[in-house]
Amino acid sequence: MIISVIGAGVLGLAYAASFARGGHQVYCTDMDEEIVNAVKEGELPGYESGLERVVAEAEATGNLEFTGHLRKVIKEAEVIFITCEVPEDDEHMPSLRFVRAIAQSIGSQMEEPKIVVLKSSVPPGSSVVIEETIQKALDEREAVIHFDVVSSPSFAKAGSFLKDIERPRFVAIGADNEEAREKVRNLYRETGIVMNKIIDASPAEVEMADYAISGLVAVKTAFINELAMLCEKLDIDVDMTTRIMGKDSRISPQLMDPGPGYGGSILPKTARAMVRIAEEADETAEVLKGAITANECQKQKCVAKIENIMDGVGGKTIGILGLSPDFGTDDLREAPSLDIIRCLVEKEASLRIYNPDGYQQAKWRLFKEKDAITFCDDIYEAAENADALVVLTKWPNTRATDENQLKEKMKGDILIDLQNLFVKRKEVKQLFKYYGLGMH
Repeated sequence: MIISVIGAGVLGLAYAASFARGGHQVYCTDMDEEIVNAVKEGELPGYESGLERVVAEAEATGNLEFTGHLRKVIKEAEVIFITCEVPEDDEHMPSLRFVRAIAQSIGSQMEEPKIVVLKSSVPPGSSVVIEETIQKALDEREAVIHFDVVSSPSFAKAGSFLKDIERPRFVAIGADNEEAREKVRNLYRETGIVMNKIIDASPAEVEMADYAISGLVAVKTAFINELAMLCEKLDIDVDMTTRIMGKDSRISPQLMDPGPGYGGSILPKTARAMVRIAEEADETAEVLKGAITANECQKQKCVAKIENIMDGVGGKTIGILGLSPDFGTDDLREAPSLDIIRCLVEKEASLRIYNPDGYQQAKWRLFKEKDAITFCDDIYEAAENADALVVLTKWPNTRATDENQLKEKMKGDILIDLQNLFVKRKEVKQLFKYYGLGMH
């Protein structure tokens, strides 16, 4: 089968590579030709662990082609996947301008029947908007060509797109046409995606579930973070508390780890969008509003915690370990680390930052703070002459750190672990003045 993927971001590249490795001929493009040209040169628009290798392997099979010729991509494909960005407008509503532009191009240039699959995270009712946009473009041409719009979001998490695509927890297919639904289902099977559980629903139901999952993740994350801060005040261990909570069958043991707040390219804006969607429908979303407020407060609480432990940060050097809200990606959109870093710099701290997956985004996102920041090549360089170390990301390779060497590099002996990454490392607690989150 010939497949087109429109949207050459990390999500689109992951799907394009997976389909190509499954034996399908895949054309991948983007509305921004500069992105396509960069990908052709091997420069991916973002980092995810393993993605560069998988894309290279897919290209080596001859099944994956990156092209700027949108007409070719639309004309030759039987199935078109839309994986473009869905930005937020000034009123915190999802803007479908990129998705609409793609749909308009499809309607203007298609010559044979198509199945259009929405993989982008879009608000409820978006499939209808896309269908109307394509149909309008066809009507303007006085063309009668059958097409179907299927909503099947990835439900994947940043940093693990590849794993979540190839071994998804579940697959939801929202379609009004059963033939189109079956074709998408078979395509997933042929690609080698493990189909543990397929959920058939309407497009709107699938789209609502996608947004509602993000909303619930935001609520649970915010609650656990507030619980951690309460446990600190009451001299209670949050780790044991959440472990007990997770044994209750009504409460999943997932998302029980406290941290400096949620972030990323999808979760924060989707949570805000759910509030606006509720308001547009003359409903309320008070729980979600509270979670959004709590998430902002959590970052300020973390800064206050650092200040309190260090007896002020002005004129002191702090080693920052990790930047991304999710390990395995360099995506820093709405990362809590950025707000915390900006606050520390404003309070006249000097920062030495180590981020395992590079600084492509960090250097421009923290450009105003650059004079107070040193970007380091490894964790030990970040520790040099530091009065304290602050862990902001749960990076697995941080656990393999030689704590003795780390301590030798430092001027001070304070380790503030805002991810509880070292909470079970006795040797760390012996060497450092260790402060976890929600720990007595």
